[in-house]
Amino acid sequence: MLTTAQVMAKYLAHARIEYIFGYPGDPNLEFMEAARKEDIRFILARREGTAAFMADAYGQLTGLPGVCMSTLGPGSTNLVNGVACAFLDRTPMLAISGQMHTRLEPTFTHQNIDHVRLFAPVVKWATRMVPEAAGSIMRKAIRLTTAERPGPVHITTPINVGAAEAADSEIRLPPLHPHREWTEVFSTNDAGLAPVALIEQARRPIIVAGMATKRAGAGQALRAFVERTGTPVVVSPKAKGILPEGHPYYAGTLDMACNQLMWEFLGSGDLILAVGFDPMELIKSWSLRIPVVHIDATPNVDQVYPAELELVGSISAILQSLTDSCPGGTKWRESEIQTHRDALFQAYLQLAASLALGIVVIVFCDNTLHRIEVKQLRKHYPPVGTRFAPTDLVKLAQSMDCYGEHVEDKASLEAVLARANTLDRPLVIEARIDPSQYEAQF
Repeated sequence: MLTTAQVMAKYLAHARIEYIFGYPGDPNLEFMEAARKEDIRFILARREGTAAFMADAYGQLTGLPGVCMSTLGPGSTNLVNGVACAFLDRTPMLAISGQMHTRLEPTFTHQNIDHVRLFAPVVKWATRMVPEAAGSIMRKAIRLTTAERPGPVHITTPINVGAAEAADSEIRLPPLHPHREWTEVFSTNDAGLAPVALIEQARRPIIVAGMATKRAGAGQALRAFVERTGTPVVVSPKAKGILPEGHPYYAGTLDMACNQLMWEFLGSGDLILAVGFDPMELIKSWSLRIPVVHIDATPNVDQVYPAELELVGSISAILQSLTDSCPGGTKWRESEIQTHRDALFQAYLQLAASLALGIVVIVFCDNTLHRIEVKQLRKHYPPVGTRFAPTDLVKLAQSMDCYGEHVEDKASLEAVLARANTLDRPLVIEARIDPSQYEAQF
């Protein structure tokens, strides 16, 4: 019979998830040990929010759920910022927070926070792990976090749940990848035009490619359509790289530098092809009065822009179908796009600031989570995820044009501070602490 923690770890292993990013605590020790036995590496973050940002990056790079972990109370609240970022980034993520014993939770107040209410606004699903439904919960969480549009799921794990036998322990991994077919067409066009006919009628169409295009791996299909039709591409910040910036039909990035110039360029078109463009990426409200064709894995449910046609399904398959159906011939001349790019280059802003502030920052460094390590050893578990790799804060400070100093004891700290009266820029002091002194406190 598997424990609940083992079921959770095995689901991650079956999904080929290699890392857990987190900050450990008592409620998560069983889960950490189960994950270690599945060869899932625990990466100790400096704080819980950082762990979530690391998991966000992992999810974006791999398409698999990035897994982050926190303990209860302030550990879980620290996690929220990174989880919210993943929600806005449409990143698949499993966020796991420990919780106190279920016997204490209804009445105990110390570090007792309702995780479901806390995370509900910034996740696709917030739930609690229970041994009676461990497998089903993990199966739903993994399917939901990777389904379009992807996003985080949060699971609360009380301290007494991890070691409990899982009544539902079957490991059946759900699909992890989006569908590959072009499935649906929705039209509000009064003339009843087919997609190709609507594109062919346009004289100056412009593509706005968003994050879902990159997530779907549709770069090759996008490039083939662009080169067959001669249609310029404006990318969202999250879609940068989907078309090389040196490509003659690359027309810039939306809602970043030269924002007004970019919107003026979009306004010069007569048809917008919104390809995998997520309104979540918009900084400025959509104000264009130009027909739009929505091409995405999900329908245009946000209605930030109205769309004459919605082509819903595999972005690559849709673009390939359009490329095969269009007769060819360029809509825009390369010289027109180059003129626009030249204007962008001339308009880029330069920013330089230098503040001579003589502040002092002291960073106490022990490079360990020794209290957690002691508790692992008391359970006869090998220490996992409790040691930080040393960071040279002096070099880090110098790289940012600050002063930096190492100190090893009280006398050297006082000596450095005595010289810090006439600073013309910040001073960062790395104060090293021997963690062995903590053992006497347990």
